[in-house]
Amino acid sequence: MELYLPTPNKLSRNYTPEERDSEDFRRVVAAMGISRGAYRNWEYPAILAAIGDPLGKRILSIGAYQCAISLYLSHFADELVAVDRVACEALIHWGETQAYGWGSQTEFRCCDAGGSQAPVYPDDLPEGPFDIIISAGAIEHNDGDGDMQVARNIGRLLAPDGIAAITTEWCLEHYYDEDFVGGWVYDLSAILTRIVKPSGLQLWYDPANPGRAFEIRSVSWKRCIEDFPAMSRAMTTFCPVLVVLEHRKEKEAKIPQ
Repeated sequence: MELYLPTPNKLSRNYTPEERDSEDFRRVVAAMGISRGAYRNWEYPAILAAIGDPLGKRILSIGAYQCAISLYLSHFADELVAVDRVACEALIHWGETQAYGWGSQTEFRCCDAGGSQAPVYPDDLPEGPFDIIISAGAIEHNDGDGDMQVARNIGRLLAPDGIAAITTEWCLEHYYDEDFVGGWVYDLSAILTRIVKPSGLQLWYDPANPGRAFEIRSVSWKRCIEDFPAMSRAMTTFCPVLVVLEHRKEKEAKIPQ
């Protein structure tokens, strides 16, 4: 299987409707066998662009059940550890029903990366470090401070030169929506205080663009409703966002306050 990676852009960002309608994105979507819904059709290519080449890397996927990018990356990584709260049998069965199943170097763990859910799950989180950590649309599905604990674990398990790519729900206000979202919706402040700060990591910073410490943009809300009509029933409009994290390093310029 040929791995296609979109042009890397490691600023924390997501993609415009024009970008996610491009032939490049369609190729990735088709390779993964996913629908062109409002979220996954840009989420997965955006994560691929952020993490770079997965060949020979050790990857941790948090919330791997029904996460097609985890299935996809398992065929290229040196090792992929798939973590979810669902029973491992369900995770494996789901993977086996897809076009190409899980890669041979995949390990499954039935555990809670947030550490705050009941009942207690049988497996512990794996030992780090990981070159790449991904979490696609999962970190928000934690009550209390479970999302902050997931962020702490991501920071603890990420290798010194590693990249963590997290997608979640973004809005102009921060709130908990148990019924529709099944968890948190984040504004910019909540992303910084509940994900970035607890992780001990920092948003990707490109010295070549010192005026742009990070960029987080929502996709077209109109397009989200067109692709996913149920979203129009949400009390507050929201769209997905990608957050890219790395360990703190010496920078060539200070991040603007």
